[in-house]
Amino acid sequence: MRFSKTWQKLAKRPATSHVGRQTGRWALGSLAVFGLLCLAGCSAARPLTVPLDTLRYAHSSAQRACCLVVFLPGRYDSAVQYEKAHFIDAVRQSGVAVNMMAVEAHYGYYTSRTIVARLRADVIAPALAQGYERIWLVGVSMGGLGALLYIRDYPRDITGVVALAPLLGEADIVQEITQAGGLWQWDIPTVPRGAFPHELWQWLKGYLQHHGEKPRLYLGHGRQDRFAPANALLATYLPPTQVQAIAGGHAWSTGRTLWQTLLTTAASPSSREFFLGIFDPPPGHTDGGEHKRS
Repeated sequence: MRFSKTWQKLAKRPATSHVGRQTGRWALGSLAVFGLLCLAGCSAARPLTVPLDTLRYAHSSAQRACCLVVFLPGRYDSAVQYEKAHFIDAVRQSGVAVNMMAVEAHYGYYTSRTIVARLRADVIAPALAQGYERIWLVGVSMGGLGALLYIRDYPRDITGVVALAPLLGEADIVQEITQAGGLWQWDIPTVPRGAFPHELWQWLKGYLQHHGEKPRLYLGHGRQDRFAPANALLATYLPPTQVQAIAGGHAWSTGRTLWQTLLTTAASPSSREFFLGIFDPPPGHTDGGEHKRS
């Protein structure tokens, strides 16, 4: 299977710094994740800190929070952008007693193939050890992809994912799947190493066939988003109550509206049920090894 032509071209495009550039748009940049290290020429590569840097937002009520919401940023965004874009305020205004954490999980962790390992070691495993009963991952753009990569490897750690305009590939992978008759008919006997997004969609196919046993996935995107076709394709295989599509592009303003909509309407009757909603695997269900909650 030949690697996506569009993604090859973008991966060869020199990386440019967006540091200090204030825009309302999520920084774009297709990722040949784990197959291409295209930061070599980047003039503003950020350090890979161990452990991951985080911003923490504790709820203000006296009630003990049993739920943690973890935010993962886009490619050129920083963790604080979730506060600037009022994602944090929206949760607080909902009245639900959850703690929140925004993680400085930048592009370098993806190209170094350490994003999932660092998230587990520095964020998720400590949270589970602290007694959190439910953990949600929320990611925009590249962060949405990061959340999916995490539940691919450690599904039992996570209650649910909110992926807003996640990077799932461009028109060519959508066309390939559509021409095959849909995701159930699309098949690649052997996926070449590094052939992203084929690897991702092959995993998504398995996830969607057994999602009742997996973390819940909520998807949101703008209809004018550059990556809308791939998002819309994924949306057709999710329950309608777990999908939000609105007018807008690949921008924080669109994401903020989607986030507020999900908080108020994705679950019934309130965002309290949304975050504290049930993730109860069937009795005796385990994924084995370290995927199992401890």
